[in-house]
Amino acid sequence: MKRSRNELKKVTLSMGVLSLALGLLILQPLYDIKAAAQSTISRLPASLVPGAIADVEKRKVQMVTKLKFPCNQLSQPTTLETEGPYLQLEFTDCQGQLPKELLNLTNGFEGTLFESTSSALSDLIALNSGENEIHIRQEKALAPVTFKVINSRK
Repeated sequence: MKRSRNELKKVTLSMGVLSLALGLLILQPLYDIKAAAQSTISRLPASLVPGAIADVEKRKVQMVTKLKFPCNQLSQPTTLETEGPYLQLEFTDCQGQLPKELLNLTNGFEGTLFESTSSALSDLIALNSGENEIHIRQEKALAPVTFKVINSRK
């Protein structure tokens, strides 16, 4: 009786392992990760018109205008021109005068500033077509700094 119980355990274990191996062989093509990834990568959103990808690639470079500002030059009146719908500002050499608040008064966009030890980087500031008035409030300054960004996109 004892011997047959051990043999039964071995046979059950063998059958379980065999069933698992067969199940994996059968299900493996259904869960082919590489094929799923390739089909996902090659698919386009239904909202895109054929040929629009090339147009998007051409305009991608002009989407964001990045500008570096030394903090000691913020008090000088400035007018900038850009074509893209977004502006990103990097403030350098701030020496304790990091900008704390950024606001596009033209459209009400409130920007976020990401600070490091001596500089700050803004998120993407949404711009309207035409003239945009940007206010920057610094930590120790009494009044905000104002400058204009003229967006010439159509």
